[in-house]
Amino acid sequence: MARIKIPNLADAQEKQVFDELLRKWIDDDNAVHAQYITEWNKIDERLASDITVAGFSQDYIADLEARNNPQQRATAAKRQFVSLNRARPNHESVLGDFIATRRKLTVQGRTPKDRKLARVLQSRVEYIEDSELLPMTTYFPCMDHSFAKGLHWMKVTYNPQANGLKGKYEVFELSCRDVLVDCRSRGNFFRTARRKTHRYQMELEDAR
Repeated sequence: MARIKIPNLADAQEKQVFDELLRKWIDDDNAVHAQYITEWNKIDERLASDITVAGFSQDYIADLEARNNPQQRATAAKRQFVSLNRARPNHESVLGDFIATRRKLTVQGRTPKDRKLARVLQSRVEYIEDSELLPMTTYFPCMDHSFAKGLHWMKVTYNPQANGLKGKYEVFELSCRDVLVDCRSRGNFFRTARRKTHRYQMELEDAR
């Protein structure tokens, strides 16, 4: 894997080369990302609808005709068949289990030194979870979209100016629509990814 030389942004030529490289990365990653937009839109429509989605299950069609046929009602215990879309109810059931068990982040270490540090970090994580209501504001949305779309993101930043300069960790949930992943990454959770790009809108003056 080739290493990228850190450019001298004060040098116009090096900056131009680096800008072109960044643009190529973003264009390549965006091309792959765009392939999933239509699928994500269909999933959003499915979960927001009470209508049985075409292709989700067609088995009910023949059963519906047979059970509602007047000639067969006498031998069918006089019960009619009604189709139900289980996509959204199943989705909500899984999310309900997630809330009920109150899933939380766990920090662990492999070596004795790492485990000692992990205990310190774990207490800090628990404080942040409780004070920022992360199970509802971050974990639940991440679980929701990951279950439906197979992908979602959580972003952690550190604000040294918060709490009277004592600092504060800030956690946000990011939509998979707003994150571009290294299109050449491999493995679970993009294990080999060399970059992840969070794109968002801002005022032109701020961007400059």
